[in-house]
Amino acid sequence: MKFVRVRNDQGEIYQSYDVIWKLINWSFESCELDEVDPMSSEVYIFVIDNGNVKACCERPHKARYIHWNIEIPADGQNGCRKYFDETWFSCKYCFNFSKGKKKFVILGGDERLIKEPEEKKWDFCHLAYIYGKRAEQIAQLEAQGFTMAPVGFDEIKDQSVAQSRWGLCLHQHTVPALSPQRMTLFACRKLPIVIEGCDPYPYQVVKLQDFDKTKDYAEIAKENFKLFTEIYKFKQEVERACAS
Repeated sequence: MKFVRVRNDQGEIYQSYDVIWKLINWSFESCELDEVDPMSSEVYIFVIDNGNVKACCERPHKARYIHWNIEIPADGQNGCRKYFDETWFSCKYCFNFSKGKKKFVILGGDERLIKEPEEKKWDFCHLAYIYGKRAEQIAQLEAQGFTMAPVGFDEIKDQSVAQSRWGLCLHQHTVPALSPQRMTLFACRKLPIVIEGCDPYPYQVVKLQDFDKTKDYAEIAKENFKLFTEIYKFKQEVERACAS
């Protein structure tokens, strides 16, 4: 089994997939896209799908090609691509909506994702691109007096999560899909998760419409932490999915 490193036009790994690539690098082998051997018996897992991946996977092959689709879909978009042999989803909505050979796979955590919380400077940490629907919702929350942690990668992301009271997950489009990378990171960092209405399985969450700023929701954070550092571990969830 190998995960395939797919790069952008600048030759870099997509930054928005930084959490899952940390988990991959800790537990599994990986290879470059041009190192994929289509006539081998290898299992290749792609977490990015772009034109180069499509060109690779459409060619005749004996290897098993899996697309782990953790991307938030546009409205009405089927998440299963015909040029993959199988598609994994870590969001129940996307799994149920999409048609094709598919499997629900939990994006598990890892103890190496753990970083202890710090003194709180911000109310919410959302780690998301701000535009359209999200921008309107964030503006509404800020108008109510809530503060938002900075958005960024590496040290900025670590500090934003560590110094926030709650992890906030807002839908990018009108579809009720969740972002499993964000959710698993929040779980491993002991951050209570506040989310718009959707099927959050297996995460324990507070729905945004039920959110009460006078509560700290520490028990929810504690439960998620246990789930994603002891029960749903990344390596074992991937191995289980490949074996079934």
